[in-house]
Amino acid sequence: MMFVTIGGVRHHVVAEGSGPVCLLSAGLTLGWFDWDPVVPLLTPHRTVVRFDRPGHGLSAAAVAPPSAAGEARRIAGV
Repeated sequence: MMFVTIGGVRHHVVAEGSGPVCLLSAGLTLGWFDWDPVVPLLTPHRTVVRFDRPGHGLSAAAVAPPSAAGEARRIAGV
């Protein structure tokens, strides 16, 4: 289990596999585990990174309202 802090919010992150990074971002109300069926197809060739959005799963609550710029910073930070 790994955590990274982005914009003052602690995010739960899961990384597995090896090779170039492939970041999978779950939609609103979904969790990192919703990508489970896809991950075995990617991990032989990629490092697959998934995360819990603020307020979901093991990530801390958001400190600001959601925005496109905030989402871009979150993805870059993960």
